[in-house]
Amino acid sequence: VYKRQAQGLVEEAWRCLAPGGEIFATLRASADRDFMLTGREVAKNTILVDDEVERGTLQHFFDLTELRDLFVRFELQAIEREDRIDWLDSGRKFSRWEIRAAKPR
Repeated sequence: VYKRQAQGLVEEAWRCLAPGGEIFATLRASADRDFMLTGREVAKNTILVDDEVERGTLQHFFDLTELRDLFVRFELQAIEREDRIDWLDSGRKFSRWEIRAAKPR
């Protein structure tokens, strides 16, 4: 997902959720050390993917400040970064944010 697309999804969640409703989201983290290897950087933490599966798509890798800005209207319940090694993909490191937030009552 690219940054503007994530902003639109979070805004749509805000619109649809009742007060007290929760959102759970996962987004790629900028700590993903291999992300630049899959394409060309076109903006800060944003690449144009050049691998076989997602060629031509934009992918944004969020840092913690961007996440807090993205969910600024919500009450943040949890933000955790999951880092794992995919041994089936040449030992590549993947980093993702897991976000749980609530629309204030």
